[in-house]
Amino acid sequence: MKNILLIILSFIGIMQLNAQGVSISNSTNATPDNSAILDLQSTDQGILIPRMTIAQRNSILSPVIGLMIYQTDNTTGFYYYDGIAWIYVTGAKKINDLTDGKYYNNSVYLGDQAGSSATTGSNNNIGVGKDALKNLSSGKDNVALTIGDAGITTGDSNIVVGYNGTNVADGGARNQMNIGNTIYATGMSKDAVHVGIGNENNAPTSTLDIGGSISKPIVVKNGDYTATDADHTIIFHYPPFTGEVVLTLPEASTCKGRIYYIRTIETTRSADRLVIAAHSGDLIDGVSTIEIGFQGLDLDHGQIVDGVTIQSDGTMWWMISASIQPENP
Repeated sequence: MKNILLIILSFIGIMQLNAQGVSISNSTNATPDNSAILDLQSTDQGILIPRMTIAQRNSILSPVIGLMIYQTDNTTGFYYYDGIAWIYVTGAKKINDLTDGKYYNNSVYLGDQAGSSATTGSNNNIGVGKDALKNLSSGKDNVALTIGDAGITTGDSNIVVGYNGTNVADGGARNQMNIGNTIYATGMSKDAVHVGIGNENNAPTSTLDIGGSISKPIVVKNGDYTATDADHTIIFHYPPFTGEVVLTLPEASTCKGRIYYIRTIETTRSADRLVIAAHSGDLIDGVSTIEIGFQGLDLDHGQIVDGVTIQSDGTMWWMISASIQPENP
C-alpha cells in the first residue's frame, strides 16, 4: 500500500491538473494550455505512439475515428482510422488519392472530370484542367492542357493547349496540335507537316496556311551591305550616292530555301548599278555576280531590271523573278 501511495504522489509531482486540462511535464511549474485537454511539455523528450504490426493494427476491435498508431512493417509510418479504413499519414499524396486526380494505364489526369472516360485502350496520355480529355476512350500519347475535352476521343499523338473550345479537327485526329485556336499543325510526326496560323479550329491545307496578312522585314540601304537571316526585302536608293554598290549574299548551303527580294530605286538614269555577289565559291544562276540598275541586267528592247527575287536551293542561288524599271517620260 505504501508503494502505491508513493507512485501516485510521484506522478502528481510532474502533472498539473485544473478544470481546463492536464499538463504532463518534467517541470513542476507546468501549466496546461487552456485549449488543450492534455498538454505534454518537454524540451528533450517526445511522445511515443503505440507501435504495432499491420496484423496487430487490423486486430483492434471497433477502432474509433481518429485513433492513431505507428505501423512497423509493410509500409511503415503513422496511420489513423477515418471510420472506414486505416489511412497512411504522408506529406504528399499520390495522384489517385486526390479527388480530382487519376493515374491510369500510364496516363496522368488532373482536374475535375479529367480523363473520366479513359479505358484500357488509352495510355500514355496527359490531361490537365477541368474536363481535359474527358471523352477520351481509346486514344493514346495525347497531351491536353485545357479547360474542355480537347475534342479527342480515339485519336493519337495530339497536343492541345488553350481555353474551352480549343480542339482538334475531329475525335480520331492524329499528329495534330492546336494552341489557343491560333496555331494549328497537322502531320507533326511526318515529313508533310502543315501549320496554320489564325484559322481557329480549321486544319491547315498547306505547309503554311495563314488566315490573315503577312509582314516581312524591309530595309533601305545606301552603301555596301551583306544580307543576313533577318532580311527579306532589301532596297538600295539612288541618290544619295552614285556608282557601284555591292550586296553580298550569305553562303547558300547555310540557308536552303531562303528568299530575298532586292530592288534599286533611281531618281534619274545614270551610271548607278547594284552588284549582287554570291558568297565565295557560290553562284547565282551559274555566275558569281549579277548587276541590276541602269547599267545592270538589260532585257530586250532596252528594258532595265531594277529588282530581282532570288532563292537558295542549299547549293547555289537562283533568280526566281525580275521586275522592270519603268521608262522615264
